[in-house]
Amino acid sequence: MHSLQGKNIIGCAHTGSGKTACFALPVLQKLAKDPYGIFALVITPTRELAYQINEQFKTFSGQNLNLRTSVITGGVNMMLQASELNDIPHVVVGTPGRLVHQLKHDQFSFKEYLSNL
Repeated sequence: MHSLQGKNIIGCAHTGSGKTACFALPVLQKLAKDPYGIFALVITPTRELAYQINEQFKTFSGQNLNLRTSVITGGVNMMLQASELNDIPHVVVGTPGRLVHQLKHDQFSFKEYLSNL
């Protein structure tokens, strides 16, 4: 319910309990109504989890939504990631360290999206 109202949420539960669906489905529901710009930022502690969450978003969105996502983690070429961010994905999934690095080097900014909150 909180996520449907646009509020931030934090979830903690066992593996396989549906945590990703709890935040991804409301994001996708709202995105289906207004598919403009970076819509969600998911911060996760590991690169493996970032890729898993990204795949879940793609699975839940189906083919009709044309969801654009970007995974921003260490171990990947930063210029490639910057290029993905310049394409303005709907959902960015990343690890804290790499997200901060991209922000510090002005590869992308949330300023224009934060003004809508």
